[in-house]
Amino acid sequence: MKRYWIKDSLSPYFMTHTVVDWMNVFVNAGLNGIILDLFSYYRYKYEIEIFAYVIMPNHLHYIACFNQEKYGLSQFVRDFKAQISKKLYQRLRLMKNETSFPVDNIFSENNLKINNPKFLIRHFEKEGNRNNQQFKLWRDDECPVILGYEEMAIQRLNYLHENPVRKGWVTKPENYIYSSARYYENGDIFPFRVTHLIKNE
Repeated sequence: MKRYWIKDSLSPYFMTHTVVDWMNVFVNAGLNGIILDLFSYYRYKYEIEIFAYVIMPNHLHYIACFNQEKYGLSQFVRDFKAQISKKLYQRLRLMKNETSFPVDNIFSENNLKINNPKFLIRHFEKEGNRNNQQFKLWRDDECPVILGYEEMAIQRLNYLHENPVRKGWVTKPENYIYSSARYYENGDIFPFRVTHLIKNE
């Protein structure tokens, strides 16, 4: 699919990355930790500010700002997605003989369809072959949105945090562990510290 890139901006971006065929992959602390560890890596190494995030089983939303002199949007997205794919592939290969893998209660209790590691490897390898890659985890249809004014930024922030609530998995955004909602609600920095999006609050 075509990527719709936009020019570099000093304003924050609202970003979305979606797993190929909307397959449920990020369903436990070990797999989701891959994303959180990489957020930390890029934040410290390349001075990328992460303002908010939510990790869903088959897609990821986040709000970030980039130091254009060190790491622009396109370069970051390419590297970030590639690193997640590489580390996930390695993790799945270690588990390939398992008939299933651990799934957090919040997902299993809501009857998400979770395929076994061997199936996921085959599926993403097949997608990779179609695109001259070994393993293809992500779709290529990102459409970064520049958050050029505060009202828009707040709207996207709330939309991001409300994802698990709209799914019916939790009643409040802060009850979902794989997002920054708890930081905005009570200052909780586990499992990943973000920068407050609205500076004057």
